[in-house]
Amino acid sequence: RVAETVAEHADGPTVGVSGHTHQVLDTRVDGYRLLNPGSATGAWPAQEASLMHAEVDGGDLEIDVRRG
Repeated sequence: RVAETVAEHADGPTVGVSGHTHQVLDTRVDGYRLLNPGSATGAWPAQEASLMHAEVDGGDLEIDVRRG
């Protein structure tokens, strides 16, 4: 569902960021990169607190998942 929403609004290289499931996700669907940072507080159903740090450099995207 997130990939469909991203596709509706994309204009060039696009990253979709979502939440709600509290599950860490970094994947590609239909050419779009989809991210879910998990849960900053570790709220259920997450097993731990997590967040994502994103760095963009010259069109490259590097993601670091930080767990606590």
